[in-house]
Amino acid sequence: MSIIEKLSSEPGRFDLIQVVRILRHSAQKGRLSFAVEDMPHNSLRQVQSVSASSKGMKIKLAMEALAGAKSVLPDYIYEQLLASLHTDNYALLDFLNIFNHRYYQLYITGLERNNLLLREEQERCDGPQLTRFPQRNALCALAALPDSDQYLNGLMSYSVLIGQKSKNLQALKQLLSSYFQLQIEVRVLLKTHHLLPKSSLSQMSAAQATNNSLGRGMCLGKTCQLQGKSLEIRVCPDSRKQYLQIAADKSFAKALQRTVELYMREFNPIRMYFYVKREFLAEPQLSSNRDCALRLGESNCLAPGRRPDALQQMLIQG
Repeated sequence: MSIIEKLSSEPGRFDLIQVVRILRHSAQKGRLSFAVEDMPHNSLRQVQSVSASSKGMKIKLAMEALAGAKSVLPDYIYEQLLASLHTDNYALLDFLNIFNHRYYQLYITGLERNNLLLREEQERCDGPQLTRFPQRNALCALAALPDSDQYLNGLMSYSVLIGQKSKNLQALKQLLSSYFQLQIEVRVLLKTHHLLPKSSLSQMSAAQATNNSLGRGMCLGKTCQLQGKSLEIRVCPDSRKQYLQIAADKSFAKALQRTVELYMREFNPIRMYFYVKREFLAEPQLSSNRDCALRLGESNCLAPGRRPDALQQMLIQG
C-alpha cells in the first residue's frame, strides 16, 4: 500500500502538517482545499478524510475554525447550519468553508514559519514562484557560509555554531565530529617551523636600508619558530573498513580543510593525520599505482603486524 492510499484509507493516523507535506511531495499535484467536519463528534483526530477532486485534494478537518463541529459561530447560526444540512442544502456550509479554508492556510503557514525544515520544504515547492529572499540564502549570509561548495553539503544545521564570534577548540571538535560522523581530535601545535620570505632574511651590506647592524637582534637562517599558529587534526577511525573508506575518498581532505577554514575565519596552517591502529594498515608495497604504492618522504608503517594494537599516525592525502 502506497503512502497516498494509506492516507486516504486511514487519515486519522496522520497530523495535519504531515498530510500537507505528503501531498506536496506526491505526484498528485494540485490545489489543496480545506473544509471542516460539520457534524459534532468525539474524535480527537485532526484529519477526518482526504479525497481527490477535479481541482485537487480536499482535506476535511475536525479542528477549530469559523464553522463546523468546533466553530466560533453563535449557536443560532450553527443551528441554522445543521438544519440546512439535514435538508441536503450545503449552500451555507460552502459559503463558510471559503473563510475556513483561508483560516487553515494561515494556520499552516504559522506552523511552517516556526519550523526551519518545513519552511525550506515550502520554498522548494514554490521554486521560481518564490518572491521573498530564500531562507537558506539568508542563513548562509548570516553565518557567512558559501551558497554552494563542491566539497561541503548540509552545513546549514551548523550555521549558529559556525557564526559564533568566539572560537575554541572544543566547538571545532564538536563541529567536525558531528558533521563527518567520525571521532576527530583537534589540538594546537606548540611550535611549528616556517620558512622565512626573502624580504625577511637577515642581510649584511654597506647600504643602511638593507643592513642588519651588528649588536642588534637578528634572525640567523632561513626558518623560524612560531608558537600556537598551527592546528593538528587527528581522525580516529573505529575499524579497518571505515579507515579504508575514508582513505579512498579523494574529497575528504579538502572537505575537512574547508570546514576548518569556514569555522576559524582566518588562515591557519592545518596538518591532518589518521590516528589508527597498526592492524588497520596494509604492508607497504612497490607499485606503479600511486594510491597504494610506497611514497618517499611520507611516513609508512613497515611492519603493521608487530604491535597491532599500537596507534600509528598517517598523513591524510589531499
